[in-house]
Amino acid sequence: MHLPKKKEYRTISGKGQHDWKILSISFLIVALLVIAGNTLLFLKVNNPETASDLSGTNVTSNTISQKNLENTVQFFQARATRLTELKLNKPNVTDPSL
Repeated sequence: MHLPKKKEYRTISGKGQHDWKILSISFLIVALLVIAGNTLLFLKVNNPETASDLSGTNVTSNTISQKNLENTVQFFQARATRLTELKLNKPNVTDPSL
């Protein structure tokens, strides 16, 4: 009775277990860094001092120009009327495939 030969796999290092340990430790380090960063971010957002600073101020900005807004509305109204005209007055073009 012949036993099947063990396949030898090529790994980065000489031993496959060493590679899995490196991958596992790397994953754990990255996971811990992400958890720590998210915790710090949560604590900064959830800080009552930060929330009280934001509650007393109203931020307003006039980033939209009234003239540009009117021009945009007129453009789309003209476009809508043009499309309505095209729907009602279909061009009389013969189909070349017929």
